Amino acid sequence: MIDHLMLLSLPGIRPGDLHDINLTPTLYRLAHEGAWLTFAPTFPCLTSSVQAAMLTGRRASEHGVVANGCYDPERQTVAFWNGCHNMIESPTFFTKLTEAKPGLKSAVWNAQNIRGAAATFVVSPGPVRGPDSLGTSGCYTKPESLYNELVSHAGTLPIGRYWSPKANAHLTKWILEGALWLAKTHTPNFHLVCLPHLEGAAQKYGPNSEQAAEGLAELDTALADFIDRYEKLSIAKRTAWLLVGEYVTTPVSQVIYPNRILREAGLLKVREERGREYVDWDHSDAFAMVDHQVAHVFVNRGDANGVADLFRAMGNIGDLVVGRERSAMGVEHPRSAPVILISRPDGWFSYYWWHTDDAAPPFARMVGNSSKLGYDPMELFVDPVTGRIPLDAALVKGSHGAPVTQSEQRTILITTHPELLEGLPSPARDVDLFSLLCRVFGVEAM
Repeated sequence: MIDHLMLLSLPGIRPGDLHDINLTPTLYRLAHEGAWLTFAPTFPCLTSSVQAAMLTGRRASEHGVVANGCYDPERQTVAFWNGCHNMIESPTFFTKLTEAKPGLKSAVWNAQNIRGAAATFVVSPGPVRGPDSLGTSGCYTKPESLYNELVSHAGTLPIGRYWSPKANAHLTKWILEGALWLAKTHTPNFHLVCLPHLEGAAQKYGPNSEQAAEGLAELDTALADFIDRYEKLSIAKRTAWLLVGEYVTTPVSQVIYPNRILREAGLLKVREERGREYVDWDHSDAFAMVDHQVAHVFVNRGDANGVADLFRAMGNIGDLVVGRERSAMGVEHPRSAPVILISRPDGWFSYYWWHTDDAAPPFARMVGNSSKLGYDPMELFVDPVTGRIPLDAALVKGSHGAPVTQSEQRTILITTHPELLEGLPSPARDVDLFSLLCRVFGVEAM
C-alpha cells in the first residue's frame, strides 16, 4: 500500500543525465528500475511559473504567476521572489489535499510562492521581514517553532550561501538532512522537496560545462545518501518517489538589453545623480522587466503595438507576444505586460539601461538589491572578498524561460512506481503533475 509520496524537484535535470551510470548512478538506477518519461514545462519556463503550474494544473493565465517577479504600477516598483502563496490565484494541491483529506499531512521545502500555503509543514529559506521591514537572515517555517527544531537536528541554515553561487552543496545538504528528520518524526504523506542544486553552475559556466557535470555528480551523491537513509524509516515501504526536472537550462551566447533599446528610442528616460544613471519613472513611457529568456515590456503611455514594432525590427528577438496574442501562449493575465519578448534558446535578457559601467547605479554591483528591473544572473559572479559583482553580462553561459520548441529543452519525470505515469502524455507537461498528485491521494482535481 502506498500512502506516502516523496516528490523531489530538481530543476535542470536532462534526459542525457540518466545514461551515464558512472556519473549519476542514483538517477540511473531510479530511472531504469522504475520508469521515466520526458517532461516539458509550459510557458513561461521559469521557476515560480512552472512550480505554480505543477501545483495547480493551470497555465499562467489562470494561476497568475507570469514570472518570478511582478510590477506594481501604483508604486512603480518591480519585486522579485515575493514568496507569498497568495500570488498563486488558483487552488494548489496543498489546499486541495487539506480540504479533501484533513487527516493527511503535507510538507514543502524551498519552493517559490509557498509562504502561507495550506501545507502542514513549510520551510522556505531566505530573508524574513521583521516589524521594521528590514530583511534579516533567517528562514520562514510553519509552524514557526519548526526552525528551532531543525537547527537542533540539521544545524543552522547556511543562509549566506543561499543567494550565492555556492548555494548548491551546503543548502542541499541542509534541506535533505531536515527533510529526513521531518519524514522520521512527523511522517508527512505528501513531501515536496525543491533542490535548485544545478542552476548556479549551468547559468554561470553553461549546462554542458565541466562545472555543471561536477554539480550533477555532487547532487547524485547527495540523493544517494538521502534515499539510502530514508529507506531505513518505517514509512519507506509505503512511499512512492517522483523526481521532476521543472525545466532545462540551455547554452547561451547572446545577451539582449531591452531597456537600452527603449532608451535609444526615447521611451525610457534616465536621470543622473553624481554621474550615475537611474530610471526616471515619471517621464518614461515604457520599460522592460526581464526574467531570464522572457521580458515583460510595460507601456505607461503610447501604443503597445508601436513598442512591439520597435523590437520586431531589431531582428535578434526570438519572438514577441502582443495584446490578445498572450492568450494563445497561456499568459493572458493582468500581471502580464502588453508586450512580452521571448529570446531564442541561445540568448537571454539583461535589465541594464546604462551604456558604460561608470554610469551604472551602485546597486548594479550588489547582490539581491530590489532596485534591479529583473533577475540578475551576474550575481553568480560575486567577488567573495568585496561582495561586488561584475557588469559584463556576456559572462553568463546558460539560461531558460523560452517556450519548449526543441527536444534539448525537455527535462524528465522519474518514478519508482511505473503505474503513476499511466495515462500521462509523453512528453508530460508541468500541468499534468497536478492530476497525477490528485490521483495518488484520491483527490478531486476540479
